[in-house]
Amino acid sequence: MERVFIMAGLPNVLSCLRIVLALLLVLLSESPALFTITYIVCGITDIADGYIARKYNAATKLGSKLDSLGDFIFWAVVVAVLFFRTSIYTDSLVLTGGLVVTIMRAANFLITKIKFKQWGMLHSTGNKAAGLALYLALPICVLLGYMPLYLAIPVFIIALLSALEEMAILVTSNKYNANRKSLATKD
Repeated sequence: MERVFIMAGLPNVLSCLRIVLALLLVLLSESPALFTITYIVCGITDIADGYIARKYNAATKLGSKLDSLGDFIFWAVVVAVLFFRTSIYTDSLVLTGGLVVTIMRAANFLITKIKFKQWGMLHSTGNKAAGLALYLALPICVLLGYMPLYLAIPVFIIALLSALEEMAILVTSNKYNANRKSLATKD
């Protein structure tokens, strides 16, 4: 019983840890080893918080909001690191694609706030695929100092499709369900 009680709070602790670590990534971007370790830990906490919440039936509204906030901060920091730590801004195609997806993500965030009176991001399969694609691409970009087109194009396509799907889900839904898997699934 005590183990279940401890596990019930762990997802929220992991989400809070990801928020703090994500903010530290900005400071650590000049140190490749520390950046990479912290970056990997952020990814592990993102996977672990949801897994533990589901496994121990510990999913809460607060946990969902913390996870969404952690995702938002992590990806905002990733965009900042890409912009300031690499020469991504010198490639107009990569920059334009990144800006389009970023604007769509911000619009989805605002739609959620306006329509459902809360901040949040969906944990859809498409969003998870986009997150994974960017998560895997970022260390390569930081190492190379730029985002090669062979990475940029598939990451952009996956991110664009998932942002469009999220927008369609938000616009057509009557209630907010952060864990909705796709447009094809029902609330």
